[in-house]
Amino acid sequence: MLSSVRLGAFNRGCESEWSKVFMVLRFEIVSLWLTSRTFVPLLLVGIIGLAACAKDETISPPTSIPGLASTTAPESTPTLAPSPTPTVQEGDIVATGVPSGSSGSSGLLATGEVSQELILPRDSYDASRNVSELIKPHFLAMDSDGKAVDPEGKPDLVLEMDGKVKLRLKQGDQTRYLDLLALESGLLGEHPVHKVFRLQGMGVPLDDGLAEKLEPDSFADNLFHSAAFQYLQDKETSGVVAEVFPDGTFLALPF
Repeated sequence: MLSSVRLGAFNRGCESEWSKVFMVLRFEIVSLWLTSRTFVPLLLVGIIGLAACAKDETISPPTSIPGLASTTAPESTPTLAPSPTPTVQEGDIVATGVPSGSSGSSGLLATGEVSQELILPRDSYDASRNVSELIKPHFLAMDSDGKAVDPEGKPDLVLEMDGKVKLRLKQGDQTRYLDLLALESGLLGEHPVHKVFRLQGMGVPLDDGLAEKLEPDSFADNLFHSAAFQYLQDKETSGVVAEVFPDGTFLALPF
């Protein structure tokens, strides 16, 4: 009887313990189930959000690395065909040159007529300076033998020599001839005949034969240096040389 009671008490104790165990297991199972129901949706929502962010993000182009040159091909430069260089014949005058001499009574290559307005004498000329003060330092005179000499002497006559107008200088028994281009102009760009008119105003006489050739109605342009030159490709002009500068350039009045 006592054994039965003990066995029954033992059985009830075991049932009580197992009931506790079952209750704990049920609680854990329910907890895991609830946790899984909450975690899985949150996990899915996070994955979907990340995918959406990745989709909306723009892809930036690769940045250039300092120190590396661009691989863009350089633009090609067109090759220009060389333009033909105009040939200069012997004795020709170019725009930057100095007339190198006369060619008889016909002048330097070019002949023509300038506007009559350019050769008419003015009402007055500046005669306050000596002729020696008007001679440019980079010019020489010619003696009777055609040798270059210093332009020394007293001016005594304006005449025609070798087909050009010259100023004669006398020093003792020596005679020298000076080209009009060696004299300064009263006005820059004026026709060289005005140098003759200025010399007249300073008291230097004109040769009779020359005076007739300087009349407006019978003006002889070939008495003054002229030049023909090319200023553009296939563009030529000619005119009377009005000024010659120390660097070799000259100013021409077009015919």
